[in-house]
Amino acid sequence: MKHFNFDLYKESKQYFQLFDIYIKQFEKNKENVFNKLNINNSSYRRARDNEQTIGREIIKKLSDNYDLKIPSDTFIDQLEKITTRIYNNLYYKVYDTFDNDLSFIDESLTDKTLMFPVFNLLKLFLIINYNISPKKVLEEYKELYEEIKKYKIFLTYELLEIFEIMSLFFEDEYINDGEWVTNYNNPMTYQILASRFYTKERYIEAIFFSLQAEEIMIKDQNFKRYITVNHTLMSSLLYAGNYQECYN
Repeated sequence: MKHFNFDLYKESKQYFQLFDIYIKQFEKNKENVFNKLNINNSSYRRARDNEQTIGREIIKKLSDNYDLKIPSDTFIDQLEKITTRIYNNLYYKVYDTFDNDLSFIDESLTDKTLMFPVFNLLKLFLIINYNISPKKVLEEYKELYEEIKKYKIFLTYELLEIFEIMSLFFEDEYINDGEWVTNYNNPMTYQILASRFYTKERYIEAIFFSLQAEEIMIKDQNFKRYITVNHTLMSSLLYAGNYQECYN
């Protein structure tokens, strides 16, 4: 069972990461906004690097200016629990709360809180793990992925794991990057890699990542995903000419 910790989002300095990007999207010049809101550039830089009282004041000014809501600590605690549930349910292929979770996310996006990059991330994570064809997801949700990608720096390390899973889904260049062999150990990452390499007829790599995924899934007693990965493994072994191993 994976647990998420969102304490970082209770600190104002995290939201400077968001506004660094947000302001660039809507303004030609950051200084124009600072002058309009009476924000000192030096104070902004200091508060971005270290938690300070002035940081909360700056975030409040920016949030009010762009009509964005600052999430309360209680809301962040709630989102932490929901994110933990969403991740674990999707990992184990449990969809009992899927509709409710998606509705909560859509409502929260309508409310325009500073956590909108996290909600976009969770929405797309739900979508790619549901019963929708990969082709349809790629056609209809590529734009949402690109929007999430802009705010990658705002995500915590744990949320970045989810983002990397989606990156494998949407971007081909990751398939040819050797860093995936050593730097990541998320079973869903391995599962996607196995599937992508199999599609590209690179069966040795598909076998390698299938075995990596299965090892973790057995420990997690995640037999639903294990069965899916095992199909990729058996097919790869057959195409690689290792019939005896497949038979065994």
